[in-house]
Amino acid sequence: NFEQKQKGRFGQRVVLSLLILMPVVSFYLGTWQLRRLSWKTNLISKGEDRLTYAPVPLPLDATTLDPDDDEFRRFYVKGHFKNENEFFVGPRTRNGESGFMVFTPFERSDGGEPLLIERGWIAKNRVDPRSRKIRHLSVPEGEVTVVVLIREIEKKSKLVYDHDPDSRLYYHPEIEDMAKRTGCQPVYLQAAIDLKDHPEQLIVNKPEIKEAKSASWKLWGKKAEKEVPSKPVEEADPESMYEFTPREFIDAGVPIGRTLSVNLRNNHLQYLITWYSLSFISTILLIIMLRKERGVNPLLSKLKHAKKFQ
Repeated sequence: NFEQKQKGRFGQRVVLSLLILMPVVSFYLGTWQLRRLSWKTNLISKGEDRLTYAPVPLPLDATTLDPDDDEFRRFYVKGHFKNENEFFVGPRTRNGESGFMVFTPFERSDGGEPLLIERGWIAKNRVDPRSRKIRHLSVPEGEVTVVVLIREIEKKSKLVYDHDPDSRLYYHPEIEDMAKRTGCQPVYLQAAIDLKDHPEQLIVNKPEIKEAKSASWKLWGKKAEKEVPSKPVEEADPESMYEFTPREFIDAGVPIGRTLSVNLRNNHLQYLITWYSLSFISTILLIIMLRKERGVNPLLSKLKHAKKFQ
């Protein structure tokens, strides 16, 4: 009986200790989420405010940009895309459709070092540049002005496959490796979405699409892609200010850039409510248990126990 009483008291102490600890810990976690909520709200507000600023020229040395300080700030840069050195990261899906993110080296007109720009998403069946339409937008060859945003370079997970050195395909945006292969600055830049036509980019007096340097255009390393016959360049009205739909861009093979919005998850209010609710409920349970323990009369408990076993 003595051992059973000792075990019973030990169990009660454990339960009581947990009930005391639970409201304290949950209240602390709720307060921590409150601070996180304030931080995330300010970050989103700052990002949305920065997106309203007019684009500014990209510094000659893009490596001086800090993703933490310059995130969501729009920059513009003039130059030429080196389309023969495109890279692809994926596969990535967009509305259930398979495709890839296009990364293209960019030769600056202002004398700065070449850049590597993520032009956007392209459908899988438009990976080969010879299959694309609206050529002055899908594979621009003249001088263009690109609005870009800087992103932090994410570390590659060990679970992601390594890319084939002979391939244009990457499974993760390995900016440093792609930049090294093309002589670009190791900075992650994303082109902002632009659905408007730019007829001034159209190169006239060009009867055929520029052929790739190799006999067959390759994405998968040594595995050659199917030949796609050359097509004449489409003509555009220089006075046109036509705006395309995303579907038209997808069908034509024009990369769709980053949407100008702050895509940051903010679930801290939900977590805050959960932890504070748990703290409140556990506090009520602790009060009830303490009152119950204090209200027990030891003499009455012994009499009830004696009657039970008579």
